[in-house]
Amino acid sequence: MFRFKQFTVVQDHAAMKVCTDACLFGALIETVNHQNILDIGTGTGLLALMMAQKNQNAVISAIEIDNEAVIDAKYNIENSPFSSKIELFHTSIQEFQQNKKYDCIISNPPFFQNNLKSPHLARNKALHNHSLTLSELANIIMQLLVPEGDTWILLPPYEMSVFRAEIQNFGFAPNKKFVVKHDPSKAPFREICCFSRLTTGNCIQEVINIYESGIYSARFVELLKDYYLIF
Repeated sequence: MFRFKQFTVVQDHAAMKVCTDACLFGALIETVNHQNILDIGTGTGLLALMMAQKNQNAVISAIEIDNEAVIDAKYNIENSPFSSKIELFHTSIQEFQQNKKYDCIISNPPFFQNNLKSPHLARNKALHNHSLTLSELANIIMQLLVPEGDTWILLPPYEMSVFRAEIQNFGFAPNKKFVVKHDPSKAPFREICCFSRLTTGNCIQEVINIYESGIYSARFVELLKDYYLIF
């Protein structure tokens, strides 16, 4: 169980647990003017809950294919203050049927395309893109995002370069890029990017260190202070 300031995430069933980079991702996503948000691969429901706390005027559709993760997500959403704002769909995004488009789509999609697969099937689904390729994800975003909408994606650097090439085929370009490092001495291990069709060609870039001098960095604390109990 992971307690946040306004909600709690149980994770007894989901293969992928709450992790620091996902929390950072949720904190960085900008939702001010968004009314309809789609969370592709919600897992425990963490990102959907963070979006609901951040923008209580938004309606959030949370998609999850894994049976075990859905058990946790359903419990977490129903027992949060935001249950009326989040609708959970137990389906694959490829089979998701909805008669509307979204002004914000977020996803921490399957990755580690070339890595050895775990014997744990659910973890494979969460970490490997055999159930949702980056090409499929780009195509789905193109179909479900309104023309002026934003999509926020979290991936390792190599996979982000692959996804960026895929989504650029549909006329998208990055307008914000956050390079995430464990600390200043380490190589980047995640990238968080916001893509849109409406872009000036100028991409705002920032390096975020989770730790500096052995403690959480000031920037990390600033971003997570509305969520983490320790701040």
